Amino acid sequence: RVRVIFAERAGVLMIPEESLVPMPGAQQFVYRIVNGRAQQTPVTTGLRRDAMIEVLSGLTAEDHVVTAGQLKLRDGVPVEVVAAPTSEK
Repeated sequence: RVRVIFAERAGVLMIPEESLVPMPGAQQFVYRIVNGRAQQTPVTTGLRRDAMIEVLSGLTAEDHVVTAGQLKLRDGVPVEVVAAPTSEK
């Protein structure tokens, strides 16, 4: 495998691919967490790399997005933020 980097871009907003929820008509959205509730937010995406996807519009760097359980969510449903499990070696 060869990896060629043609350009580097600073300040690119990336989220895990599993955060995206596809919609009919090729539109995609994520669930943002706003005041402890899920808020369905349409996003425009760009490049994909290493299971991460670039977000061109719809989110800011301060936003928190849901990465698991989106199929059970609906807009406005209360959510609880939990820390990611850490691997101890």
